Amino acid sequence: MKQAGVGLLHEELLRQLEQSWKAGEVAVVYVRLHNSAPELAAVLADWQTRISGLIWSHNLGMISFYYIGCGSEGPGARLVAMQYAKELQKWLDEVICGLSARDAAGHSLYNIGSAPLLQPQDETETEAALFSQLVQLMEQSFREQQVSKLPIMRGSGLIKAGGYGLRYNVGQLAVPVPVFESSAKVSQLAELFDSQPKAYGAVIVKNERPVGLVTKQRLHKLLAGQFGYSLYANRPLEVIMDGQPLILEDSDPVELAAQLAMSREYDQLYDMVVTVKEGKVTGAVTVQALLECMTALRTEEARTASPLTGLPGNAGIQAELTQRLEAGEAFAVVYADLDYFKWFNDCFGFARGDELIRFLGELMVKCFSRDEHFFVGHVGGDDFIGVAKPEVAELACGEMLAQFEEGARRLYSGGQNLAVEDRQGRPVGLEGVTVSLSLLICNGGEGLAPEDISLSAARLKKKAKAIVGSSCVTGHLTSRQPSRK
Repeated sequence: MKQAGVGLLHEELLRQLEQSWKAGEVAVVYVRLHNSAPELAAVLADWQTRISGLIWSHNLGMISFYYIGCGSEGPGARLVAMQYAKELQKWLDEVICGLSARDAAGHSLYNIGSAPLLQPQDETETEAALFSQLVQLMEQSFREQQVSKLPIMRGSGLIKAGGYGLRYNVGQLAVPVPVFESSAKVSQLAELFDSQPKAYGAVIVKNERPVGLVTKQRLHKLLAGQFGYSLYANRPLEVIMDGQPLILEDSDPVELAAQLAMSREYDQLYDMVVTVKEGKVTGAVTVQALLECMTALRTEEARTASPLTGLPGNAGIQAELTQRLEAGEAFAVVYADLDYFKWFNDCFGFARGDELIRFLGELMVKCFSRDEHFFVGHVGGDDFIGVAKPEVAELACGEMLAQFEEGARRLYSGGQNLAVEDRQGRPVGLEGVTVSLSLLICNGGEGLAPEDISLSAARLKKKAKAIVGSSCVTGHLTSRQPSRK
């Protein structure tokens, strides 16, 4: 790195940017910390040393910007910025696992944004133009956080991408939308907008496949000039359409739609989202409808979550299992239960017992996070459920067994006798609590219900608890299980 500045737009920074633009593109990564923990600042300092092509960085208290020269060859500024931002997020999340994923008010401990830094057309307006881009980047980062996954609950509920409870696919929010062939005239769409004041926009198709979008606001702006209508009226819609609308399958989750919509370029931010089924247009969803749905989902999420761990409760667990079964694909369910938890509570108190329960929940989230669509729920007490792809679940169980006892030992008081006793006060030959895991592979058999999974997982867990020490017992479920008499 050639220089580190203190001001926001230092003269040397502008000079370095000009040189980098001559050589190629420039990417910028924005970070705002909401916690002054030295561990987070140390992550930023270490991460900064690993940035190839870093031309400038500056720190404004809890806010930092990093400018990266990308050259004329390679993946491009947007991809470079996203890759570095994703790497930093991973590093911060690893540190946050040892702290708290959120503050007392429930806010995330950091914001991250990334974007290509575009060279202004007018050199005399360079500083103003750059400042505007940085402000937009900070605003975009904030908007993305508003609909982001809760850190400790990533993948643990709401519709595949994270969350739980009520489940909505984007197709359920879609409403009918005008559809025009790409060869249709601009005047035809203008007439429709005049006759249908409530129409927000129209989807442009070619061979029945969506290829573009024209909003009423954009069309009116185009035709508003003195010669606008005469210039464009007889031209095909494909000339004026936005050729890169956000198009999603009906079955895509609302949360994914909201995240993608709010991460678009500023001038596309509030454009409607086009929904399709088998490639054909089924409707469109406004950003307002997406955000209102997300608010309702988050409210339901908070209402049904475990107050101790913040993880989904039984309602969320049942909803997740139902959705997995309806999808018909193989998945695995892991039931985790602490051994000798009563002994731990008797020795160290209920407050320390709550810490141990939270530790187990956080460990499960960490170990299951390889699966983008994983789920972790809190059944109650010291019992947890994890759901993921079978191969991820198997790895997660191994990691939990390897990491649990060492992590739990941090909760023991120094000098305390760790000889464990059972409920009758008899020694069991162990030092400290252990964890029992049941790994149930569900192969998507027809006719299965969540109750079948619960019953089979409970039976497996009983076998695991019969083994002294931390253990995992594996089983398979392909058909309905007979109820226990």
